[in-house]
Amino acid sequence: MRAVPNWHILGKPSPPDILKDKLVLTPPAPGNERGAVWTEKTLFHSNWAVDVDFRATGPERGGGNLQIWYAKNGQVEVGTSSIYTVGKFDGLALVIDQYAGSVGLLIYFGSIRNANGNSRAVL
Repeated sequence: MRAVPNWHILGKPSPPDILKDKLVLTPPAPGNERGAVWTEKTLFHSNWAVDVDFRATGPERGGGNLQIWYAKNGQVEVGTSSIYTVGKFDGLALVIDQYAGSVGLLIYFGSIRNANGNSRAVL
């Protein structure tokens, strides 16, 4: 399998497709595909930004969601879990999901612990 330097690429039941300029995390397939990309390096900057471009297409009754995680030990503690199935994690997740046929929701989950171990909401 090809790799992307400095990133771990995970998928269930199969790994994501690596193309020339993009990663296909969940290719068209029937049922419960999951993909994840986790960095190998710790973020040490106090100010940072992230830009995510995504496209969602599929059959009329397509489902699923997009989850963006900022989590300590994410590859180990989160892996390819969903926000709805993950155990305890230290960080945050932004989720774009639909509920009961709605147009979509942006949901925030999580907290970040400071150096003293105290948890605080960040949004």
